[in-house]
Amino acid sequence: MNAANSVMAIRTTNRHDNVEPYARAICARELSGLPDTSIATLSALVDRFWPVIAAELTAGLRNDDGDLIPHSAVSGIEAWEDWLDRA
Repeated sequence: MNAANSVMAIRTTNRHDNVEPYARAICARELSGLPDTSIATLSALVDRFWPVIAAELTAGLRNDDGDLIPHSAVSGIEAWEDWLDRA
């Protein structure tokens, strides 16, 4: 399944059914570039921050490749609050 199909699958099902693995992959991709990051540290960071990526995906603040779409801080906060409300 390509990234575009993954996003469509996320949008058509419960957010927790499919978004977590996709959000974790994006999170790992983005955090793996941090200097001096061990596998254990990367794993812990992904565990901590994947819900942020998931909230952005669900709100449409990331494109089909998982890259951020420029948006306001207010939009980002609203996406996070919506994610928490529905979690």
